[in-house]
Amino acid sequence: MNEPLKLRLNVPSGLAVQPVSLPWLSKGWKIPQGFAPSVSVFLHMMNIEGTNATVVLGDPEEKVDLLGVISNDVKSQKYLGQLVAIPVRTGVRFPTVPADPRLGTLGDESHRDQCLACLAQLGLPLTYPLQLDGLTYSLQDVLQDSLANFDLHQKELEWTGLAYALYLPPLRQWKNRFGDRYSFDDLTNELLSRSLVHSACGGSHRLILLTILHRADKEHQILSEDVRGRLEEFLRGAVKLAVSTQRPDGTWPIDWIHGLIPDGAPQNWSAKDTLGADILIGGHVIEWFFNMPEALQPPRKTLEAALKAVRSRVCTLDERNFFADFCPNSHALRVVNLAAEKRSESSESSE
Repeated sequence: MNEPLKLRLNVPSGLAVQPVSLPWLSKGWKIPQGFAPSVSVFLHMMNIEGTNATVVLGDPEEKVDLLGVISNDVKSQKYLGQLVAIPVRTGVRFPTVPADPRLGTLGDESHRDQCLACLAQLGLPLTYPLQLDGLTYSLQDVLQDSLANFDLHQKELEWTGLAYALYLPPLRQWKNRFGDRYSFDDLTNELLSRSLVHSACGGSHRLILLTILHRADKEHQILSEDVRGRLEEFLRGAVKLAVSTQRPDGTWPIDWIHGLIPDGAPQNWSAKDTLGADILIGGHVIEWFFNMPEALQPPRKTLEAALKAVRSRVCTLDERNFFADFCPNSHALRVVNLAAEKRSESSESSE
């Protein structure tokens, strides 16, 4: 299957939320002075703007095609100072930031298979070309390398699993270069058994992946009946917990996921609620809700309260503060404006 599954976001219509309008963003994305461009920032910009996303950077300033930087080594060397993707024995690889982030580079993806997963979400087929070292490769080569080196016990499965859920169905199984065979049942069971403590972005990417697996299974029956039932029961319980732990102001405590941790609340939890944490958790939880089928989504009042809380915080950010924590801020900006856009479309169609 060359085309990824097209699992559109389910943004309810008519949610009472206004768009975020940031004066410094009125002319498009621009890397502020003192901030370095990176693959992670580029992927998050594309998550908002799509495959045609551009950013102004450099001296003299130049408008740059972000997908071109990620898929062409000449452009990646020019704008990031290094290769973003490299040919390897088992295909093509987007290098991931090492365990010690101080050793990372601007061209490293922040999470294993982050680039592949994001490009799958953007709808790019596996035949999409990558120009590297004067030769033409494709995203199929990236998927091939990922499959060859897959390990069910790797530190992060969230982006690897997302890429597989979008590109592999109707296949239910795959094997790595050692001949070890895995299935979507194995992946789902592993995700459900892992603690959410220290999982990226407050565990929200884990919840998003499990929701995508649920939706992919609805289309292609990639799960066994037992695992399908276990997954749906978990998701219903997770939504119920999210609704019950939401604060009156629409935010969530950073430890709201404790009720989903298989081994109970950790004893050494030290994360603190802050303005940044409100944006991080709120924006990602709303995105998780938007990925759900309508039957699993929370009540409208839960969504509206969350959107208003996130919007009020994002609207206070100037350009430098926004870029200082680009990942969570971009997720929050995206979900608020998606909801506002859907509301506008609903109003126009009713006139």
